[in-house]
Amino acid sequence: MDRIRKYAVSGFLTILACIACIGCEEEETVSVLPTFSGFQITPSAPEKGQTVRIEAIQSQIGKLLYRADYKWTLTKSDGTVKEVTKRVVYDKEPANPFFTYDITDNDPVGTYIVSFSGEYQYSATGGTTISGNNYSESSSTKTGTITVKNSGALYGTCAGNVTFQVRAKSTPEE
Repeated sequence: MDRIRKYAVSGFLTILACIACIGCEEEETVSVLPTFSGFQITPSAPEKGQTVRIEAIQSQIGKLLYRADYKWTLTKSDGTVKEVTKRVVYDKEPANPFFTYDITDNDPVGTYIVSFSGEYQYSATGGTTISGNNYSESSSTKTGTITVKNSGALYGTCAGNVTFQVRAKSTPEE
């Protein structure tokens, strides 16, 4: 009888150990880069003296991304360049990246080129993936090109550019 009891207890403990191991199994986590639907420029036809906002519109928010480093480069029609960088903790601040520029009366009129790049540090312990990735077309509210890439085991990148026209300040009609 003791022998049967010994096997029963041993079997019961084995079953409990298996259940405990199954309960401790970790879920696989996967970082997902954001996807973009283009840039939105507000106002769409800025004039001297106005502030222009260029926003990279995410069509899908990324997941399990620790840090995002964004770089914006504005090249004016006369060739002068302004650069701005911003670092965010993406999972806490997944809002659309944006850049604002105050167009002064001394800035030239003409075509301005904005280049955008982002680098996303993965925070997942598992593999990495992206869903959807490239945008390159125009609509009534969005324009430009943005490409997202899986770049390595620890990070992914995106890059894009858009142009807009700066006009002379309009004179009020009398």
